[in-house]
Parts: sequence; structure tokens; C-alpha cells
Amino acid sequence: MAAGDKIKDKVYWAIKNSSELKPGNYVTVSVEKKGLFGKPKIVLSGRTPSETEQEKVINVAKEAAGDLEVESRLGITKVS
Repeated sequence: MAAGDKIKDKVYWAIKNSSELKPGNYVTVSVEKKGLFGKPKIVLSGRTPSETEQEKVINVAKEAAGDLEVESRLGITKVS
């Protein structure tokens, strides 16, 4: 799973260093693999301040993840 971990780190830093994203995104990046021979996938969890920001986070993650699947479990925190 070392390759999955390298890509996880790449996705994390791509999100953290992206100039497209505003502060207030609390995103955790992890790797999951189903079964012994399953292909790893990147899982995003946490929250973003809006649906637009959520879409940006997902797009940045997909770019950085290459050919790995990206699954979003992100929620939206509405600020009043």
C-alpha cells in the first residue's frame, strides 16, 4: 500500500497548497482498499464551507490522484 500512501500525501498537499481554495476547508485524506486484490481509492472526509468549495476540493484531489478513484464523504458547514 506504499504507492497508495504516496498518492494520499500528494492529494493532501495539493489540497492544502491550492490557491483555488479558501480557508475554512477541513479535509482529511485517507486510502481504503477492498479485499486482498482491490485497487486502493482516495477517500476525502471532513467539511467545506460551501458546495462550490466542495467541488473545488474534489477537483484538486482528482487531479492529484491520477488514475485512483476519489470518493467524497465531505459535508458542508453552513456559516450563519
